[in-house]
Amino acid sequence: MIYAVLLFAVMGGIYALIYYLNHKTPVPEGCENAKAECTGCRITSCANHPSHDLEEER
Repeated sequence: MIYAVLLFAVMGGIYALIYYLNHKTPVPEGCENAKAECTGCRITSCANHPSHDLEEER
């Protein structure tokens, strides 16, 4: 039981560290506004798909 709690704590700590480091990393040059260049494709679940903008405007 104690091993499961320790494992969960270690995994949570690793996740928190990776999350923090990911948000601290600067956006690469040329990728600041990827949504502006997207005209849409068949993958409608993508966050950059223009159909999401239409739903927000309603």
